[in-house]
Amino acid sequence: MPKTLAVRMSDDLHAAAQAVAQLQGISLTELIRSSIEGYLQTVRESGDLASQAAGALAEIEAEAETRRNAIASLLGPSDEKSAKPAPRARKASSEGT
Repeated sequence: MPKTLAVRMSDDLHAAAQAVAQLQGISLTELIRSSIEGYLQTVRESGDLASQAAGALAEIEAEAETRRNAIASLLGPSDEKSAKPAPRARKASSEGT
């Protein structure tokens, strides 16, 4: 689903972008969209994105581990038996008796 984005830019940048869009026969929105797509493609091809993403994922995992530990400490020591629900007792079958 398309998202709407408000972009703030200087009057000079807006005038230049509007002029380029008009000369190319496209809307300002299309110029901005294609510019972002071009930038993203350049970033993907540079190879830096993968290492930056790996670093960001490592930070996310470290933060998640810290939060898990904080929550676990609030709950107190865990006993594996108390963490699992007790199994239900089976009813004795009346068949064959």
